[in-house]
Amino acid sequence: MLILDVARYKYPPKWVPLAGMLAAMMHDDPSSQKSRGTVVISLPES
Repeated sequence: MLILDVARYKYPPKWVPLAGMLAAMMHDDPSSQKSRGTVVISLPES
């Protein structure tokens, strides 16, 4: 998985394994006590 940040001058692109990324997103956020979750974006079928 390629991770990009809008502040690319400060945080360069980084490749990470998909399993590692999914595991990291499942950790609970300390302030909300909820997992970070995912967003799925897809094109509509034509």
